[in-house]
Amino acid sequence: MNNLSPTLRCCVFCLLFGYSNPSFAQNNQITPKKPLIVSIFNLGTQLPGSGYLGVFTVPVHPGISVGTEFRYNNGTILNVTNYNTGSGNGYGGVYSNVYDLQRFIEALVRDKTLLQPGSLSQMLTFTNPVDGVNRANGLGIFRDFLERAPHEYAYGHRGRDLGYTADMYWFPEQDITMTYFINYGTDAKSSIKPYFYEFRTALVDALMAP
Repeated sequence: MNNLSPTLRCCVFCLLFGYSNPSFAQNNQITPKKPLIVSIFNLGTQLPGSGYLGVFTVPVHPGISVGTEFRYNNGTILNVTNYNTGSGNGYGGVYSNVYDLQRFIEALVRDKTLLQPGSLSQMLTFTNPVDGVNRANGLGIFRDFLERAPHEYAYGHRGRDLGYTADMYWFPEQDITMTYFINYGTDAKSSIKPYFYEFRTALVDALMAP
């Protein structure tokens, strides 16, 4: 963390301390009523204010799309917007939009303005390709789309959780950024899941077309 800018170090420390210490969060009124704005780009990214409850006790972020999940046991669609499965245990997501995701991934790996060169080099040191998922793992980042032509790889991350699906990638050889959200969970069993991956492949095909 020493290689981050002073502003980012402060943000990271506050977030880690506040969200890893429930008593501190509660004593300092980090409550469901006040989601914490964390974006360094604009006001489009916030940590969910769920209060470690697992289910939101107040209305969620204004304008958020309804999150849906497929009930594979009876074939119905379930509204899971008010559930935050990651709150308080270290992996929960954030409220954001495609514009913030674009700015973030471009600043990180395209413009290289977020990390010192040594830290970025460590982040972009990848494992061998992981069997069955067409990606290699770095430190909090993937080298992805390895099933495609060698020059059609991308740096970024996938997001798959209850009710929502997201991708955030920059293709360095083409200088193309791809970010999107889908208000449907694709991390569980679902008859709709294959159609998402068809869409994902078709979208990258279109981006890579001459």
